[in-house]
Amino acid sequence: MSKGQMERREFLRVSAVTGLAAVSGAVGIQDALARRDRHLWGAYVDQRNGQESQKAVNAFESMIGRKLDVTRHYAGWDLNLPTAFIDWSAHAGHTPYVALHAWTQRGEVIPWAEIANGQHDSRLRSQAHGLKSAGYRMIFCFHHEPEADTNNGSAADFKAATRHVRNVFDHEGVNNLTYVVNLSHNTYRGKYGGADAWMPSRYDWVSADGYNRWPLSAPKNESFHELFRAAHRYATNHGKRLFIGEVGSIESSDATHKARWIRGARETAKQWNIAGMVYSHTGNQFHGEQLNYWVDSSRHALRAYRAAGHDRFFD
Repeated sequence: MSKGQMERREFLRVSAVTGLAAVSGAVGIQDALARRDRHLWGAYVDQRNGQESQKAVNAFESMIGRKLDVTRHYAGWDLNLPTAFIDWSAHAGHTPYVALHAWTQRGEVIPWAEIANGQHDSRLRSQAHGLKSAGYRMIFCFHHEPEADTNNGSAADFKAATRHVRNVFDHEGVNNLTYVVNLSHNTYRGKYGGADAWMPSRYDWVSADGYNRWPLSAPKNESFHELFRAAHRYATNHGKRLFIGEVGSIESSDATHKARWIRGARETAKQWNIAGMVYSHTGNQFHGEQLNYWVDSSRHALRAYRAAGHDRFFD
């Protein structure tokens, strides 16, 4: 899925991630998130047939037969945090997963170097106050998949900007965030200069995005294990947990292909003891092809997804 297509739609839309039961108080949730025996299971929930975001989340919960415990939110630079939908999500018992990007809703690019040099500190302090005053725990990512947005600057600029955002938030007393750095799965394989080129010195979880687009837009059928093996190795080598920020597979001529792919993802996630996995429940264009990631694209796929979500590992 194209990151730009997902993020530049409307910023109050939500991806729903299942997994972590609501825990009262920021400190309690932080403790739960830090535990290696807790694992997030979920999905990006796209809107269908004119649904509002809340109704889309509720309908998805009904379809999979379990509560969604974390919701994902993509935010432009000029979107004030937290939004009304983020507040709704938190007060409904979810933990919001918020990605703040260095471009505005109109597409204006905010150079990472300017952020790192303190030219946008007033804006960052305002966001920090909003996030802190919310009072609930959030998972936070600054500019996920930065490799796709090099108009913002270089890898070194991104690292410096990420470090500066964290420093400003710390200075303003923001203590209710779990920080993830979200890169493409190919970056952990050495593309775009490799993960070290982009990874800042301070973060809580390693995060990666990856999709199996075979047979439409990829030459090879890649399992979850193949997609994220390098990211898992990187996380393990750095003593961090692995969090899958976006993942999905499309259907093939084999009616059970996608279901088997989901079952394989479930088993690999358990073997690796991942922090969480976010499946993209959506349809999207990629290189001119319409890709069907919906978990209910077939009865086999939905059955496999429901079974994974009800696995004790993700409970």
